[in-house]
Amino acid sequence: DIIGFICQKKIGSCEMLHIVPGISLDAKNDGIDQMYTSPYMAMERGADILIVGRAIMDKSDIIGECEKYRQIGWDCYEKKNIF
Repeated sequence: DIIGFICQKKIGSCEMLHIVPGISLDAKNDGIDQMYTSPYMAMERGADILIVGRAIMDKSDIIGECEKYRQIGWDCYEKKNIF
């Protein structure tokens, strides 16, 4: 079964998960074709799941960075789902 897509933009109005890679608060690109998107921008575009890699792994305080991205993601999710 297919439950979603890993992509930068939501695919139409389908009810699949929209999983966005390349999330970073700081970087815009890395010089080797990797483009980054802020968690805010990704959530505004309809992301359901954020994939954060180097933006966390390249930091000295990995746990602190994980918590920062978790909190930002959750805050964006709550704003997106206000009823």
